[in-house]
Amino acid sequence: MTNPSGGLTHYEVLPIYHFGCETGELVNLRITKTSTSDYWNPGWPVMVYLNFIMIHDPDGSWRSIGWIVDGAVNATVNVFTPPGARYKPYIMLPGNMNPIRMDTGYLYSSVPGSSYDCTPPNTGGYIASWTSEFTWDGTTLHSHQIEDAIHNDTSEEIWDFNETGMLQVVQTYSSQVPRNPPYVMERIF
Repeated sequence: MTNPSGGLTHYEVLPIYHFGCETGELVNLRITKTSTSDYWNPGWPVMVYLNFIMIHDPDGSWRSIGWIVDGAVNATVNVFTPPGARYKPYIMLPGNMNPIRMDTGYLYSSVPGSSYDCTPPNTGGYIASWTSEFTWDGTTLHSHQIEDAIHNDTSEEIWDFNETGMLQVVQTYSSQVPRNPPYVMERIF
């Protein structure tokens, strides 16, 4: 995918057989970029490679269960559904095209380095809000994600998928890096 400044972000789907505390059908959505101004986290010079670990849930949806960041800083994050939550967090692609809004939150643990092992949340945990809103216009599934609005550090992304589930466009907004218009990447091949 390319952004208006000509930077490139590459998405690669790789098999992975073990990560964190959950088991099932897993993939590593490995995101690499050509410069620090590109997505993922545009403007963050140390975030160069992201291994975004996804699980395929029984209802057909795909959601992240954590990620490993490689680059100048190495860290691993595991994402957990809080007790009593109605929805699981970090659903990026729903199991069907029905419009829905899911307000939830997540607990997470963060450890230095690259770790594929289960690292439960710290006592008391870190909690963030998460909203997934999905709409379908007949040709495009809009996956709107709003993260951590409760800490006034809101980030939003809209991932647009075509009818076969192919990622087409990513728009990103952040309260830390205001963009007007939003940061937009489009599929180039």
